[in-house]
Amino acid sequence: MEHRIVCFNSRNKDNNHLKDQGYRQRSYSFLTAKMPDELMDKFHSFVERGLNGEVSRFYISVNTRNHDKALQELTVALVRGEISDLSKIEGKVASIAGKKECRGSRLFLLDCDCDENEFGIIKEYLNRQNVVVIKQIKTKNNYALITQPFDPGMLNVADKRWHSPLNKDKMELWDALNKITHHIDDYEYVTCATKGAL
Repeated sequence: MEHRIVCFNSRNKDNNHLKDQGYRQRSYSFLTAKMPDELMDKFHSFVERGLNGEVSRFYISVNTRNHDKALQELTVALVRGEISDLSKIEGKVASIAGKKECRGSRLFLLDCDCDENEFGIIKEYLNRQNVVVIKQIKTKNNYALITQPFDPGMLNVADKRWHSPLNKDKMELWDALNKITHHIDDYEYVTCATKGAL
């Protein structure tokens, strides 16, 4: 059974329009073996606890978590007295499972802050470099890719191979690669919802 960390959050970035109404950033994280579609009721409950018009996002960890290692780390934390409030245990479990040493798989997330054309250029480039793309995601505003591990240096446009005269295709690739943020262990966007629009 694979475990992943789920994070529901409501961020300032999405909710500037609610500053005058007492808006406060919120988040809720937990470890689960359930699939995202099985968690939609729980996500909608989180959304409904917000202000009217508040936007919340649903993320799930790209990499699985090693349940046995996380359990061992939790046991150590309990024995050391690092957990004093059991009402917050769910968040502590997610925090422990999120540690690098508790990672069960090793996939990369490429956050592509680009338009559809640039996203196509990025995918074509990665394909030519033999990067295995496992999943492509349309996020709230842009795109993301989940890949097998690869040398992230191939995304470095400051590399010396770029110093030769640039033609139009190379310029487009350069621009597209500059819009990628490479994450080794991050969260995949699942969906978002607005209170009052459900």
